[in-house]
Amino acid sequence: MADLDLVSGFLGERVDLAAELYHRDPAVGSSDLSLALTKSLYHFERKKAGAFEVETSESMAIGTLTHTALLEPERFRRDFVVAPKVDKRSKAGKAELEAWNADAKANGKTLVDPDDLAKAGRMADAIMGHVRARRAFELRPYLREPSYFWLDEESGIRCKCRPDHLAAGGALAVDLKTSRDVSPRSFAKSIVNFGYHRQRAHYIAGIEAVTRIRPEAWLFVVVENVEPHTVAVYELDEDFAELGEKSRRRALAKIRHGIDSRIWAVGDGKIVTLSRPGWASEED
Repeated sequence: MADLDLVSGFLGERVDLAAELYHRDPAVGSSDLSLALTKSLYHFERKKAGAFEVETSESMAIGTLTHTALLEPERFRRDFVVAPKVDKRSKAGKAELEAWNADAKANGKTLVDPDDLAKAGRMADAIMGHVRARRAFELRPYLREPSYFWLDEESGIRCKCRPDHLAAGGALAVDLKTSRDVSPRSFAKSIVNFGYHRQRAHYIAGIEAVTRIRPEAWLFVVVENVEPHTVAVYELDEDFAELGEKSRRRALAKIRHGIDSRIWAVGDGKIVTLSRPGWASEED
C-alpha cells in the first residue's frame, strides 16, 4: 500500500467534486478514522487498498437519499429513478429489476424503491418544517458539501472532509443526521457509538486548515427515519467536543503508526490476552 500522506492529489484547498470522486480520493476521511479506531488497522488498510467496501445498510441508504433531497434537490429529481413494483421472489421479477438497474446505471442514474424515495422526501420536508433547522439551512451565504483537503501537521497525513452545510462565511457548520430516535439521551449515545463527535472534530480541523476560519457554531440537525419523522437540533458542550478531538488524534496516531511500521494487523500483530467480559458468569 502506498504511503497515504505521500499520495499526490488536492491539498490545502476547497474543491468542487462529485461525491463519487471525493470518496475515491485516498486522503483520510472521518469514516477512515472510525474504521481504524473501532475496527482495526487491517480493516483500514484493506479498504484503502480497494479490497472491500463497507456495506451500506437500509437506514444508511435512506440517510443518503434524505441528504440529497434536502441539500441537492435538483440532483434528487434528476438522478434517481423509481424502481418498478415487481415480485422480487420470482425469477421474472428479479430479471426485470436487474434490467431496470442496468439501464439506470448506463444513464448515470440510481434505481430506488418508490417507498424509500417518498420517505426521504417526507423527512426533508420535516426538517424544513422545524424552525431552527430551516433557519440554519437557509442562512446565507452558504456552501453545500464542499470538499476540503489538507495536511494534518501533527501526523503528516493528508486528510479530507466534506461538510454538509457551511453558512455565514463558514461561521456556522450544520451536519445532517438520521436516526431512529432523536431524543437527547438516545442521540448522545449515537454520537459516541458512530463517532459523530470525532467526525465533528475532523471536519472543523479541515475547514480551519483550508479556509483559516474556525466555525463558531456546529449544529447536528437530526431527523427520525420512522414516522412521524421528529426533528431535533443539537450542539456539543466543551467536554464532549474535546472528547471528539482526542479520539481524532488517537485515530490519526494509530494510522501514522501503521504507515511507519507497515504493520496493519489487528492488535499490531501482537498476541493479545483477553479478560472475561464483566457480564460473563462462571456458568457460561
